[in-house]
Amino acid sequence: MLITNDFVFIHLQKCAGTFVRKFLKKTNLITVNTTVKHDSVRQIPEKHKGKKIIGVIRNPWDWYVSWYSFRHKEGHSPQFGDLFEGSFESFLQKIFFDRHGIRNDINLDELRSFGIGPYTGRYKNSYCCEDGNFANVSMIKMEDLYAGMISEMKLTVEQIKILNSMNKVNTSSHPHYSTLYTDKTCKWITDREQFIIHKYGYSFETSK
Repeated sequence: MLITNDFVFIHLQKCAGTFVRKFLKKTNLITVNTTVKHDSVRQIPEKHKGKKIIGVIRNPWDWYVSWYSFRHKEGHSPQFGDLFEGSFESFLQKIFFDRHGIRNDINLDELRSFGIGPYTGRYKNSYCCEDGNFANVSMIKMEDLYAGMISEMKLTVEQIKILNSMNKVNTSSHPHYSTLYTDKTCKWITDREQFIIHKYGYSFETSK
């Protein structure tokens, strides 16, 4: 969570949050220091609850490739065990079909019982209010990140210059996401991420 004079940014994992944090620090826009990256709207301090909420969303098929690619190099880890070991398809098989219980902060068995994947699960955890309804969030598509930040954050000319001079950070190295999918695994994402796909109009795209 990042709090400025005009808005609160809620960081959804693997959706440009590190880049946004770096930009807001560079432009001195952050007015309240928070230590936890992935807070939810439910944790916004009372005095800041009336502020605009901003988030970043990305294509679900791309999100899974990014998550896998970023963690795959680590192999076995105390937080995730062998979840990211092996091929991309085996990774999806583990998180969608095998019983793994709680891995880090994700209850995979619970998500499976709801018929949703970790991406939708994280989205709901980030943007769902205490009453079960979703907060009013101004969502920026990661595919149009710079233009979205300029518009939603109402950046000044000087802030835009800083933004345009910055390179992406904390990115994983991988080919276009479509190259890692088969028809079968593509459908796995379609089935489990329907909420985000329909809400934000995403579709599976091939590399150009």
